[in-house]
Amino acid sequence: ALGRAGDSAGAIRCAKLLHETGHLYLKIRTAAEQALPEYYGGAFHTIDYIQKNWCRLFRLRGWLPAFALDLQDVVVLERL
Repeated sequence: ALGRAGDSAGAIRCAKLLHETGHLYLKIRTAAEQALPEYYGGAFHTIDYIQKNWCRLFRLRGWLPAFALDLQDVVVLERL
């Protein structure tokens, strides 16, 4: 699991899993997010995964790498 500061082995496992599968879900929440539902966590998807899996149902209208806070990509999809 990942979540402890300095857990480089966990970070490496997560990066490997994201690279291999194209997606990663971490069931971790910050203190501010504790009031949210139990299933809340962090989801990560590669652009290749989005194009391969989501573009069967959606048209990719835009992809803005590192757009949000210079950290998170923004993907804009339109239902087909």
